[in-house]
Amino acid sequence: MTYIGELTRTYSTAHQRLMNLPELAPSFPSKPVSKPEPPLPPPPLSDTEKLIHGLLKRTEELAARIEHLEKALQTGRDRSKDLPPITVPDIIDLVLQRENVRKSELRSQFRGGHIPRARQMICYLAKLNTLASLPVIARLLGYKDHTTVIHGIRKITELRQTDPVIDYKMENYELTLRLNASTKAEPRQEQVPAGSMEGN
Repeated sequence: MTYIGELTRTYSTAHQRLMNLPELAPSFPSKPVSKPEPPLPPPPLSDTEKLIHGLLKRTEELAARIEHLEKALQTGRDRSKDLPPITVPDIIDLVLQRENVRKSELRSQFRGGHIPRARQMICYLAKLNTLASLPVIARLLGYKDHTTVIHGIRKITELRQTDPVIDYKMENYELTLRLNASTKAEPRQEQVPAGSMEGN
């Protein structure tokens, strides 16, 4: 009986201690976190889609370039409003100097050599850079009527498409005329006479 009683007490003590332990949550193995699947690559473009894509990109580039040129052109127009106007005599003096033609030859009836080409250059530049009418340009060049002026304008317009020398000359002459006009617009600083500062 003593042995059985000792076992009973041991069991009761162990049972009581077990009941006093905090309740433990069942432990489960953690579930591995699945990684997001990478997006599928886009399907390859067909030849037609590639062509359309290239055309759209080229169109966007051209649109941006046109916008840039329009802004530059507007800026040039705004600045040109403040410049003195280019006159036909300005053009005549420039072309005669660069083409080595005398004024007496300009109004002569001579039709050979480089003189007719100089007249045509003047007609072209006067039409594009001045407000002078065709009859006024014809009168300043000694023409009978303005039909010769029209012929000269058309001739230089055609040559600019085919002759790089003429095209370069026209571009250079126009830039020179604008530069001369801007120089005229700059205010001249009054020169102080020598010796005026000596008495100060």
